Amino acid sequence: CSPQLLQKSRELANKYDVLLNIHLAETKFEFDQCLAKNSVSPVKNLLNLGILSGKTIAAHSVHVTQEDIQILSETRTGVATNPVCNMKLASGTAPIPEMLRAGINAAIGTDGPVSNNNLNMFEEMKTLALVQKLVNNDPSIIDAKTIVKMASETSAKALGIYEKTGSLEKGKLADIIIIDLNKAHLNPIYNIFSNIVYSMSGNDVDTVIINGRIVMKEKKLIGIDEEAIIAEVNEKTKNIVKDFSIK
Repeated sequence: CSPQLLQKSRELANKYDVLLNIHLAETKFEFDQCLAKNSVSPVKNLLNLGILSGKTIAAHSVHVTQEDIQILSETRTGVATNPVCNMKLASGTAPIPEMLRAGINAAIGTDGPVSNNNLNMFEEMKTLALVQKLVNNDPSIIDAKTIVKMASETSAKALGIYEKTGSLEKGKLADIIIIDLNKAHLNPIYNIFSNIVYSMSGNDVDTVIINGRIVMKEKKLIGIDEEAIIAEVNEKTKNIVKDFSIK
């Protein structure tokens, strides 16, 4: 993106009071390229261009300096970390513990199906917890309760919608998932947060409620013919496979 395109995007986001979502410092190549071209990091470059002067969420933010972390904190820029995607593409690992200590709203994301495949938020939570323990050589660097909070409250804060959702409170939207805990792999339960992060998967979700409306009950989607969609997707895939080598 040219500086002009970025600045125009910022102007439009501010005009309509909406969030600007941008990939930032995802790869070492991006960091080195920006440093060579602009003599500053990708984060500092956006600051200089005025792109961080408004509601912003930066996806990835893997290759950042201590100064970058301070900038993200001072500009109240949210960060969306995508650990499975970053591992699959060998992009690196975002310094999440440092970001949390700096007061940054570090949210958990999945990125898209091309770089993640199953978009399983439970898998994302577990991966984030494990990879941070590994790269920091510290099994206590980030606990399960913090991970669950990142996936709910902190994510809502990063998106600027915490007054509406992100926690179960009176006056907020009824955004709820229901899980049957009476399963062998979820017992015994000593710490519910540990069970959520390390034992559960998306397949354990029984019911999903969005703003009070049930969209999935007993693992069945409401008002959507799942079998028909799967059949249609597989049919369309035949044309893709003819033209491309799928790995």
